Amino acid sequence: KRIDYVVLTHQHADHAGGLKYILDNFDVGEVWLNGRPAFEAEELFVKIKKYGIPFRIIKRGDVLEAEKYTVQVFHPYNEFHANSARGNFSDENSDSLVMRIESNGLSVLFDGDIEEEAEWDLVHLGGRLRSDVIKVPHHGGRTSSSRDFIDVVKPDIAVISVGRNNRFGHPHHETLKRYKAAGTRIFRTDIDGAVTITPGKGSPEVTTYKDSRFKKVAGWRDEIRNLRLLL
Repeated sequence: KRIDYVVLTHQHADHAGGLKYILDNFDVGEVWLNGRPAFEAEELFVKIKKYGIPFRIIKRGDVLEAEKYTVQVFHPYNEFHANSARGNFSDENSDSLVMRIESNGLSVLFDGDIEEEAEWDLVHLGGRLRSDVIKVPHHGGRTSSSRDFIDVVKPDIAVISVGRNNRFGHPHHETLKRYKAAGTRIFRTDIDGAVTITPGKGSPEVTTYKDSRFKKVAGWRDEIRNLRLLL
C-alpha cells in the first residue's frame, strides 16, 4: 500500500476528490502540486500536514530524474494567467500541471484539464512536447486539444479519461475528429475501461480492461480468444 508520488494537477473535485481517501489509507512518499491556491485544497493540506507527508510545488523548467525515468515540467509558471472569457473555472483548468514523463523509451504527456489558453502558451516549446502518448486534456472537451497543440505533440496514442454518459458530453466529437485526422489511435475509459501502455518493439503496446473480458461466443475464434485469457 505504498505510493511513491502523488501528483495533483489541479484541485477540482473530479481530480482531487479521491485524494483524501488515498492519504488516509496509503503510505504516500510525496505529493506534487501546481502551487495555485484553491479553496478545495484546504482539507488536503490539513491531511498532508497531519501525516507529515512531504510536498513539492513544481513548475515550468523543473526536471526530476531517477535511474529509470525523467520528468520534465512544462506548466504552469508564476507569470501565466489564462484570463479566459469562460471564467475562473476555465482559468483553474489551464493552471493544471503539464508534465512529460519518459521511461524505457516511452514518453507520455500528462496535462490535466488545460484548455486552449494554456495550449497556446505551450506550443512555442515545439519538439520538447513531442510524446508517444498523450493523456487528452480536459476529458476530450471542446475547448482543449487544438489542432496546433496536437500537431506539436504528435502523439501516436491518445487516452481519454472520461465517465460513461457524463453530463458534459465529453469527449466532444470535434476533439475526436482532430485526433483521428492526425492519425492518432484513441482509447477511452468509458468504452475501453482501464488502459495500460508499455514500451514495445517499435511502438507502444496497449492493453485495456475490455481486452481482458470474455467475449460472447459467436464462433470458434471467440472460443480460442476466451481460452487464451485463461492461460
